Amino acid sequence: IMERVQLYLEELHNHGNFIDASRLQPANSGAVVKVRGGQMAITDGPFIETREQIAGYYLIEANDLNDAIRIAAKSPSAHLGTVEVRPLKELGPR
Repeated sequence: IMERVQLYLEELHNHGNFIDASRLQPANSGAVVKVRGGQMAITDGPFIETREQIAGYYLIEANDLNDAIRIAAKSPSAHLGTVEVRPLKELGPR
């Protein structure tokens, strides 16, 4: 799988789509932080009841959502699991 991922990353670089990518540590190495009524609560992971977990991410440059979906469909992750495609949301003026 890592060889296929490396080829995919090279393709992203070659087509000018690559911005960033990284694998994530297992869910049990993280924590969830919530603040309610001024009180902080920390929960050790894994913390979401689901069959799927986020293993990593690719941050890519795409023309639009359809272009991003086309690019994501080439990912080895899409052939072995699931890939979620979402645009970034601007936080406001810089």
